Amino acid sequence: MDHLSTIDRASLLFLLALTMNLPLGYLRSKVAKRSFKWFLYIHLSIPFIIIARLFVLDLHFIYVLVSIPAAVIGQLSGGKLPVVLAKPQA
Repeated sequence: MDHLSTIDRASLLFLLALTMNLPLGYLRSKVAKRSFKWFLYIHLSIPFIIIARLFVLDLHFIYVLVSIPAAVIGQLSGGKLPVVLAKPQA
């Protein structure tokens, strides 16, 4: 990934964190709040995001500030998917 600029790599990190957390947020919304699975679905993407940030994208620790909001947005958006998917088409 030497040919990508830092902005490009940070954007990839944002997209990775967001897209990984969309299905996890969907799954999280289907289980009881504060259950084991609820915590698992929230935290499951963290090791993969860290590995991508450190070893694949080679980004400094400060780029955690990019991945955390993306993960939260993905979790919240994924949690809204059951409502969106359940709406009848007019």
